[in-house]
Amino acid sequence: MLHERELELDVVADALRAAEAGHGHVLVVSGPVGIGKSELLAHLPAPARRHGARVLAATGAVLEQDFTFGVVRQLLEAPMAAADAATRDRWFGGAAESARLLFSDDPMGPPGDRDDDAGWDDAGPVGGVRRSVLDGLVRLLDAMSEDQPLLLLVDDLQWADTASLRSLGYLANRMADPRVTLVATVREGDPGAERPPVREVTGAATRTLWLGPLSVDGVRRVVRDEFGEDSDEAADEAFQRSCHAASGGNPMFLKALLADMRADRGPGSPLRDRLTACLATQPGHITTLAKAVAVLGEHGDAELAGALADLDPPARAEAFRLLHRLGLVTAGAAPRFAHPAVTEAVEQVMTAADVDHLHRRAAELRYDAGHPPRDVAGHLLAVTGECAPWAVDLLRAAAEAALVDGAPRDAARYLRRALLDLEPSSPDRAALLVELATAEVDFDPAAALLHMAQGVPNLESAQDKALALVRLPPVLLASATQPVLDVVSQVADELTEPHGELRLCLEARLRHTRFHRTGELADAVERLRGLGPDVPLATRGERELAAVLLHAGALTGDIPAERARRLGLALLEREPASGRGAHAVVPLVVTALLAAGPAEDVRSWLDAALDRAAEVEAVDAQATIGAQAALVLLWTGKTAEARALAATVVGLTESELVRTAPSTAPYLAPALVAIESDDAALASRVLARCARLDSTMAVSWLADLVRAWLAARAGSPAAALEHLLDCGRRLDLLGWRNPAVLPWRSWAAALQHTLGQQSRALELAQEEHRLSLRWGAPTAVGRSLRVLGMITDGAAGVELLREAAAVLEDSGNAVEIARVSAALRQRGRGATRRTRAHPVGVEAWFGAGSPTSTTLTKAERRVANLAAAGSTNHEIAKELGVSSRAVEKHLTNSYRKLGVVGRSGLEDALAGLPT
Repeated sequence: MLHERELELDVVADALRAAEAGHGHVLVVSGPVGIGKSELLAHLPAPARRHGARVLAATGAVLEQDFTFGVVRQLLEAPMAAADAATRDRWFGGAAESARLLFSDDPMGPPGDRDDDAGWDDAGPVGGVRRSVLDGLVRLLDAMSEDQPLLLLVDDLQWADTASLRSLGYLANRMADPRVTLVATVREGDPGAERPPVREVTGAATRTLWLGPLSVDGVRRVVRDEFGEDSDEAADEAFQRSCHAASGGNPMFLKALLADMRADRGPGSPLRDRLTACLATQPGHITTLAKAVAVLGEHGDAELAGALADLDPPARAEAFRLLHRLGLVTAGAAPRFAHPAVTEAVEQVMTAADVDHLHRRAAELRYDAGHPPRDVAGHLLAVTGECAPWAVDLLRAAAEAALVDGAPRDAARYLRRALLDLEPSSPDRAALLVELATAEVDFDPAAALLHMAQGVPNLESAQDKALALVRLPPVLLASATQPVLDVVSQVADELTEPHGELRLCLEARLRHTRFHRTGELADAVERLRGLGPDVPLATRGERELAAVLLHAGALTGDIPAERARRLGLALLEREPASGRGAHAVVPLVVTALLAAGPAEDVRSWLDAALDRAAEVEAVDAQATIGAQAALVLLWTGKTAEARALAATVVGLTESELVRTAPSTAPYLAPALVAIESDDAALASRVLARCARLDSTMAVSWLADLVRAWLAARAGSPAAALEHLLDCGRRLDLLGWRNPAVLPWRSWAAALQHTLGQQSRALELAQEEHRLSLRWGAPTAVGRSLRVLGMITDGAAGVELLREAAAVLEDSGNAVEIARVSAALRQRGRGATRRTRAHPVGVEAWFGAGSPTSTTLTKAERRVANLAAAGSTNHEIAKELGVSSRAVEKHLTNSYRKLGVVGRSGLEDALAGLPT
């Protein structure tokens, strides 16, 4: 909740109204750290939408200040990507054409156009940025605002790159024409806020909004948000005044204080405060030695700590003795603080200058002594300003060692620090960006794509560029933006023999990025056929291309399943089970193997890869691998485990730690698990996550699939069929025709049968059977036969079910085997009443369920009998004297054991049980 910011919100609303009338405004939000500037910005899109404005947002970042036009591109790239070609051409019409340079590799223009000392006159560039580009930006925003007013939100303006600041300053001084409102936050007291380009923006502000601390009443409202309206804290005025005094009304400090209280840690740390007072009374060289111990951490020793504190051996020994007597350090050659609170106390008395000086000196001492690069690099991370000349090479060596140790996040931290010591024009910068992208692949794919795109164009040769690009796995490039893909295409065109291996690697990547285009999958299958029966797999490039082509064959079903299985297993044998594999070729291989043969083919690889991804904290990899592992558990009959893992995967995708670009990879498998195991809650979570995917045909089918199943489950087969047919049409356009990957035709046929559309149902089911036979995998063929049998009356239907059972016997798919067995049992009991022959809802998708056991407990049997007789959960609970939750639990267990999806299947299932 946002409290005591009503005045600021009213000012923004007035500015939005003025923008609607054609009068732009610049608003600057200022205040100290933690006062709520970012939170205020986060609340502005809602009123903007009420005023019909389009919201464009960006955030300045210290580590991205040297990314030219980084903030401007953040503002504009999303609407540019969302607009069609005609709209973009209209926006860039006339004088706005020069703004296209903002999206080029060199937006600053030719060297001759640059002049960092130039002023704001009309004769030349402005602060190093060509005036034509700045004019073009203003005209571009003007054109965009003709469609609808614009609200530009820029957080942490003081950390924006200089080129963006020049552009925003130029715009801020020319707000008369565009229907634009610019709202920027600036941290009060930050040195960056005093930079001339920042002051150029803030100086043009129509109004500056200074956020002050919360009043006692504001604190009271925050306390009620935290603890609840009816809590003791919300009613205790003295408590609220104490919170106000302790936090000074600063929202960040207040929330931290309340969080400590909720965690039972109490406000503040009396022990730490006492230790701080103790240190304050010691001689200077004692506190300096304590600071040295804190800086060195657990890898320090007494000699190094003494050198860092500038103490000779006798003075060092005496100081350690005193610290030991005080109870602050333990005895031994490697000094350690006696309690974590001591570390907190020492850190509290250290100034920023202390931290910088001691870490800089510790790095020098360890470097001179030949310590491992990672030990030295840890100190360099804490150093502000430029480091020693040797620092960049050492940080790169530390990053390499971190990657070997399976710590890509540490590697990225070292490389980002090294970037701060390189000039933008440095020849080493491009290579460093490539190394950074390589480290980020596992845990921040979006950043990896960005940094690779920034580094590759500045490498010297086509071979160097290709070697850099092949560090990005094919699956990752599928989510890249068009500028990145253009770089890949350009490098592929530049490569000539004898770089055949690199050409294969780039071909694999380019093909995979184009699979959303009509005809691309079919072309890839033809390429696979052209490789002959024995696909070469000796080199990395050959394996990557084979995996991508195999994936196309699996999606289309245009190659025999047995060939796909042989090729997939051969590829899997050559790939190590690692977290990095989640973004390499293996996911493509796993997809093909799951469609072609028993799930056990890939289980051991996935288990090892999932363990490895968790070990290195590769959250994106955990989501991708975990999704596939959940499917394996499902097909092998471990439904409860599959649901638990699928829910974990969805939880990972809901985490801010997952940064991969929109993709169906972590969502399709949980959706299938939810559908196959009748988990509506999981399906709803997957549907909610689909909102983060783009709305292109390549991925929108997934939302249609989940909506269809939820509609069927709610007893609306007509709506379900409409969604499912939409899903199928989209997949057909993409070339995804293999029912082993997604059997939507069988599901739709069952729904059509439910709705009395028998001829259409048979036509669709027969088409799926034909496609399944062409692919040849037992699971797909057996499933299609089962559905045909269930919608075919009489002995012919029974014979089809028996044929399905025979085909599925060796498939390894426990779910389908259970379903066909249940269907045969129902036919054997003569379930011919219309309510059984024409089920509604979810049962129409699957018919019989997937029994895992026919043994019900006495309580489950009583509850199931009452439910089958028509009693509601509430009525059953009242009759048996138990809670409704207990009834729900017993029914869920009964459905699972009997292989039915809901109450409508209970009567027949119970009739077949022994009395």
